[in-house]
Amino acid sequence: MKRTKRITSTPYSVLAQIYDVVMDHVNYEQWANYISYVADIHGQTVVDILDISCGTGSLCFKLKDRGYSVYGCDLSLEMVWAARAKKTSPLHFPCFYCADLRQLSVKQPLDMVVCLYDSMNYLDKLVHWEKAFNDIYSRLKPNGLFVFDVSTIHNSRTFFKRHLYRRSCQKGSYTRRSTFDEKTFVQHNIFEIRLNASPDAVFVEHHMQVIRPLNQIHNLIQRSAFQPLACYSDFSFRPGSEESKRVHFVLKK
Repeated sequence: MKRTKRITSTPYSVLAQIYDVVMDHVNYEQWANYISYVADIHGQTVVDILDISCGTGSLCFKLKDRGYSVYGCDLSLEMVWAARAKKTSPLHFPCFYCADLRQLSVKQPLDMVVCLYDSMNYLDKLVHWEKAFNDIYSRLKPNGLFVFDVSTIHNSRTFFKRHLYRRSCQKGSYTRRSTFDEKTFVQHNIFEIRLNASPDAVFVEHHMQVIRPLNQIHNLIQRSAFQPLACYSDFSFRPGSEESKRVHFVLKK
């Protein structure tokens, strides 16, 4: 009997193959509607949208359905490949490319940039937040909007302090183990992935997020060139707080 090999993989490299299964609880239709409502409420006409950390492009396609000109970028090349593999026709296809959210490498001025599902929590140093804000600000048109969300400490304490989840899917199976360190505010998410195409291997991805207090994020925004417009709770238009699970920030150039 062959021994199973444990292979350490870069975050979102192997996970990209089953990411749509991992995220099938997410209502991307609701997300796209929310982004449209945010633009309307804040009086902005949006034509061009860039989705940072777009994953496999699910939100991009929903935004494209609404008539926006959509671009999506992700640091993981494997995620970008998975997004491009969904191509149905050139007319209905967002532009996907590989880029770090701290250096977007896009030249066209944009009406809106979005960064959702706590991707900003992956920035482990304050200087990285500052660099991201500066680069995103420079890519926006005057009065352009930057909308991002963060997962809160309350969310990590409640759901991810000690969390274990297993699931099988058509391509294989995965286990997710999550822990939250109260001293460092670091949430660890360890995925063990088994693929039917590689039956003798277990691929291990270690994802780390820094779950920052909201006042720290407010301070970073105040030090940036952005004008803060709103801080919303859980896909609503109620004020966001430390009691929220997720908080959306709306910033204006």
